[in-house]
Amino acid sequence: MTKILLIGFLFSVLSRGVAPVAVFSPVFLDDQIVFATIVATDPPYNADPTGQVDATAAINQAMLDVQRKGGGTCFLPAGFYRCEGGLVLRGKVTLQGEWQPPVPGEALRGTVLMAYPGRGDPDGDPFMRGPSSGHAHLKSMAIWYPEQTTDPIVPYPYTIELGVAHVRQITLVNSYRGIHMSVNSGSVVSDIYGTVLEMGIWTQNCGEFARLHKVRFSPDYWCTMQLPGEEPPVGAENVLLAM
Repeated sequence: MTKILLIGFLFSVLSRGVAPVAVFSPVFLDDQIVFATIVATDPPYNADPTGQVDATAAINQAMLDVQRKGGGTCFLPAGFYRCEGGLVLRGKVTLQGEWQPPVPGEALRGTVLMAYPGRGDPDGDPFMRGPSSGHAHLKSMAIWYPEQTTDPIVPYPYTIELGVAHVRQITLVNSYRGIHMSVNSGSVVSDIYGTVLEMGIWTQNCGEFARLHKVRFSPDYWCTMQLPGEEPPVGAENVLLAM
């Protein structure tokens, strides 16, 4: 990954007064450049990308600080981020990671959020909640529930609940309930992949210009995906196809 700190004129144009801006050429995003207002793995946030330490507070604080700076991008480099609590998305803030379309039978790569809250409580708080007004953007990452099983399938709340938002390039590895869009006017949901166990995408209050594009759900993703420390769930394909 290439990282360059911008100064002088380029800094003033791109950051709109936010210092400094980091420029990344992500490994898993071909022909894309990320202009990051804050990198959540950098000090003082130090979000752990190994999956060993809870990164919830670090990611939430990084997003809040981006909003306080007037908006921009909070960048999560490739890695596994353990989240024992929920994440609060912010208006005018993009939470962006590194992503590539998942391929059944291959390893999960890029930025992966390991979601632990909400087990057994499908009507509880979503794992990721955005504002009911003011655009929040979520882009380029996977979300995986390490404690999910197939015998029995465990209920969880929605993985993502947003108002007006853009949600792009997301892998829902094994969400029980995927995405809930409560205000869909002007929202864009695109390039969504994965295995969902009860509900994929629920939209309401739909208005003009809302978009659902390139949504691909299949049992094959979770059933065959190579995940760290986890064998593909035995018999999962038969269970999921029978649902």
